Amino acid sequence: MTLLLLVLLLAIIAYTYCFMVLKKDLKLMHNIQKSKECGNDVLDTEGYLLCIEDSMILDDFYFYKDIIKAMPKNQSCKVISFNISEEATNVKLMEGINLRNIPSIMYINKQRESKEIFNFNDLDEHFGTKDIIKLVTEVLKKNKN
Repeated sequence: MTLLLLVLLLAIIAYTYCFMVLKKDLKLMHNIQKSKECGNDVLDTEGYLLCIEDSMILDDFYFYKDIIKAMPKNQSCKVISFNISEEATNVKLMEGINLRNIPSIMYINKQRESKEIFNFNDLDEHFGTKDIIKLVTEVLKKNKN
């Protein structure tokens, strides 16, 4: 009887843990804005923009989740996904924020000026996730100063 209660308790704990993790992941997925939904209001908020491709969201979801966790908590961070096939929508937004490379991290200051602070395309293939997160963290600290 105690074994059954122990197994039941473990099942409840495992279910709760999985539910909470999935809930956080779904919240992050819903917070990703598509480029066609964004206007020039992106420049109105001081903070970071993580610009990624639509096709990369599912493949690299946990990687981008780790990158977002590395972002400073006192700054806003928006994630914008770009669909490469929708050039007309993308070009207007990309010109507005001076985006040259996808994926990259942009910073928008109080004067509505944006600059690229990290370009993921510049990385060598031998970098692992932890190495990239360490580099991103260092760049974010430099940008803070």
